[in-house]
Amino acid sequence: MQNNNRFSSPEMKEYNRLCRLYEYREGLEPKDNPYVNEADSHYIKWARSVAGNLWIGYDSDIHTTELVTESCPEDGYDQIDLIIAIHKTLQFYKDNLDRIRREIGPFIFLPALPAPKETI
Repeated sequence: MQNNNRFSSPEMKEYNRLCRLYEYREGLEPKDNPYVNEADSHYIKWARSVAGNLWIGYDSDIHTTELVTESCPEDGYDQIDLIIAIHKTLQFYKDNLDRIRREIGPFIFLPALPAPKETI
């Protein structure tokens, strides 16, 4: 019997929301965003120990939104390794959220200006 679980955190979601704002401000694609690349590298480092049991879920803009586990008793994986990988990955977002907030600074969207009135 296979079990699927999903893990996320407010910090993970906010970090990735700020990544999208950073990309918008800098005119970058997600693959060129240093904050996205750093998060992905961190995930890869910890996911190696539980390969085949832990994945990341993406939204349509290729940003991590959740960790997805798939476990099966027959796989013989070490449950503590899976727990550590989830914890370390979620901790990354918590530890690095303030850094990306400082980089972006206040980000204010201005309302669109009305179309100019034509004079006859």
